[in-house]
Amino acid sequence: MPAPFSATELSRMRTAWDISLVDSCKIGARTATANTYGEMIETYTYGDETDCAIEYTHSAEVQRGEGTILAIDARLRLAYGSTITHRDRVQLTYRAGTALGTAQTFEVVGYPHLYVAGMTVDLCEVR
Repeated sequence: MPAPFSATELSRMRTAWDISLVDSCKIGARTATANTYGEMIETYTYGDETDCAIEYTHSAEVQRGEGTILAIDARLRLAYGSTITHRDRVQLTYRAGTALGTAQTFEVVGYPHLYVAGMTVDLCEVR
């Protein structure tokens, strides 16, 4: 079995990963509340800007829950330890340092993938 990474090696890998995060986004935490008719209403509360990097993909379809099929439009890279769940949304606000006129909104598809240096999530554009 290979030896685990040293603290110095982990720090260097995470620093390199963080330097590559050239875009900015806001993560929206989902809240679901029932209205007066008992219907669940979803709202999203967006946090502060965070560094990220988006990679657009050729749409790949995935099945979610009871037959819902979603297309994965992008993969988002985030810093190690970022807080994001499979129920959240993401607003892309800056692309390569340039502010977007209108933020691009995505829904997180599936659970985050945690790596030694950072994490990724698959995204489906909210249209």
